[in-house]
Amino acid sequence: MALVRKTNGEINGLNDCDSDHSVVVATIRLRLQKLKRRVATSKLDLTALKKSDIRNRFKDSVQQLFPDIHEFTEAQESYEKFSEVIRQVTREVIPTVPKIKKQMWMTADILELMDARRLSGHFTDEYRNINRIIRRKCCNAKETFYQKQCQELEELEKVNAQKMHDTVRRITGRRKTTRSGCIQDKDGNIIIDQGGIACRWQEYLNGLFEDGRAERSIVHNKKGNIILREEVVKAINSMAESKATGPDDISIEMIAALEDFGIEYLTFLLNKIYDEGKIPEYLCKSIFIALPKTPGTNKCESHRTISLMSQILISLMS
Repeated sequence: MALVRKTNGEINGLNDCDSDHSVVVATIRLRLQKLKRRVATSKLDLTALKKSDIRNRFKDSVQQLFPDIHEFTEAQESYEKFSEVIRQVTREVIPTVPKIKKQMWMTADILELMDARRLSGHFTDEYRNINRIIRRKCCNAKETFYQKQCQELEELEKVNAQKMHDTVRRITGRRKTTRSGCIQDKDGNIIIDQGGIACRWQEYLNGLFEDGRAERSIVHNKKGNIILREEVVKAINSMAESKATGPDDISIEMIAALEDFGIEYLTFLLNKIYDEGKIPEYLCKSIFIALPKTPGTNKCESHRTISLMSQILISLMS
């Protein structure tokens, strides 16, 4: 392809083009895509609730902001207030998981120096001095780390070839590509933009979970037995910890940390939902995550969907 210049409506440079191709003049307009920076979210250290001081602070703070569990007459209002209080106290009391090193060869000294460099400010003599020290320590730490790994690989090659290959993949960071970044619509057309991908997934999930059964008639004025406190305790004890939370960000560890107050409120809320016959709107929401069955697939049918539900709703169904 030859590039020519167009000046005052005339094309210059044709005589100098050593090509037998026809010259095409085009007006090209480029629009740069605005990249969205991902907001780094800190993960909560829920194991800290097992410490007595943090557990007591969490419980006391919730009870101060939500003293009367019978204040609200409807389950919707009560749940909204309770979830708001839990999120507020969580931000104030529960610590986040400390950031881990991005490279396996990094040492604690390097991470401390990086924190000091960050606090020193840019374009200062202190910043430059710390930066030189960090570069030197990184080179030494990297060389020492890989020498040790090579020795381990030589030993593994003799006794366990599979473990040797697993170690190589772990060190090099080679992983299978799980996402393609695009999706096919029902007609087989490729969708690239994020809004179109979200609409396609909504369409697919609506069809996947569509209930074709006829509507059942609701029987009113048939009140059954109330939900007992013992049943709530059994449901909480049967639920596994360290599970992903739903849209309300309330985990089972937080409910358990409230001890008697949490059990009393959960018993009250579940009975209120049972009496009203209506689940609060926010409890009905779930977060769907699509896990590809085949790496790099762009078909909705080739994904396995999992749903992250509210822990309170799970206790209601237990």
